[in-house]
Amino acid sequence: MPPARKSFVGMSDRFSPYQNPAHGGSVAEALGLKAPYDVTDGLGGSSFQENAAARLSDYKRYLQFYKGDHFTNMIEDGEQKVVFNFCKKVVGKGVDWLTAKGWSVKCGKGNEQVAAALNTVWESSGRAQLFRRAALWGGITGDAFFLVGMEGNRLAIRTLNPAHVHPFWDASGTGLRAALIQYPTWSDKEARVVLYSQVITAEKWVVYH
Repeated sequence: MPPARKSFVGMSDRFSPYQNPAHGGSVAEALGLKAPYDVTDGLGGSSFQENAAARLSDYKRYLQFYKGDHFTNMIEDGEQKVVFNFCKKVVGKGVDWLTAKGWSVKCGKGNEQVAAALNTVWESSGRAQLFRRAALWGGITGDAFFLVGMEGNRLAIRTLNPAHVHPFWDASGTGLRAALIQYPTWSDKEARVVLYSQVITAEKWVVYH
């Protein structure tokens, strides 16, 4: 029997994480950072980067598992391990169930115009697609984030990659004090990848890039 399976190891194994990486789209992966770059002047506290790095590491592990990268070493005793990726199926079924009937905003009597305005914003932003994307991120990472802001002259909502969002909670852990949105983007002016950062507080939005 030829020892063919024993030769598929390390970099030569097409199922190895080296050849089949999970691309989480995180700042750390794109720019080689171990943690997000803190542009908040300490707003997140001394443990911000450590906690954020741990969360990004968890996200990467969850995404790898979702994509079927369940083992660090795919070869055992010279044989290729078999992967049954039920994780992706379970998440997909959950997303289908959660988004099947859609949803709408409803308000109490006297606030019908508020509900109509909110539904208009959601619908013009692509409500069904936004909700499905958020449900998928939530199913994979456990977190989902929306960004509400102006696009031109209209109010719009976007779904964000959780790896690009870093919330700052209050002492109770239930109130949001601020948020840092950070991700790599291409700069035509500088002809290289730069780090886009946006700090959002109740008082202002500040953009760094």
